[in-house]
Amino acid sequence: MIILCDTSSILLLLRIAPEMFIDPKFECATIHEVMKEIITTTKFKKKYPWRTEYRVKLHSLPMSQYRTKAYERITGLVSILLNNGVINGKTHKLIYLREEDQAIAACVIAHGYLMTSGDANLIAFLRQEFKPEFRGNLTALEVVNFWLEKGVLTWNDAKNAFLADWKSQGEVTQPRDAIKKFTKLTGRPYPGS
Repeated sequence: MIILCDTSSILLLLRIAPEMFIDPKFECATIHEVMKEIITTTKFKKKYPWRTEYRVKLHSLPMSQYRTKAYERITGLVSILLNNGVINGKTHKLIYLREEDQAIAACVIAHGYLMTSGDANLIAFLRQEFKPEFRGNLTALEVVNFWLEKGVLTWNDAKNAFLADWKSQGEVTQPRDAIKKFTKLTGRPYPGS
């Protein structure tokens, strides 16, 4: 199983498991467009100054591996759908996806990957427009729980501090079920709960 990570998820998970893109036991990957966004976006430099320490750990799938004919076909379909206007079934608002999100959508569908994202529009778009093909989305905490269950991650105070920092930055709220599972797996309360 491969879990394709978007920007928001990487900014939490990379601090918790710096080897997540290097060691296959973590089953995580990302694409060049996301890696470039993390490295070059000014707001990330200010909000997450620590990310430069982890730059050497950021590895994307080789473009030749994910930019296949199927990927190109899905990229075209995603573009057509968005240009014609897709309404989010929950919010009843038009869905807008940045180029990086469109690339993630195409990669997830073309290759049958799971995804980890906190982007409600990206998730809604994939669930609505690619229902049978979309394998699903895991929140960042669900990925942490997956790693804990597999035994590839040991929890400690430093990792707990990363979660607390994540929450203090006002990032995506994690689901209650995932928080309960986290508490059960680690024997620690989720920061701020």
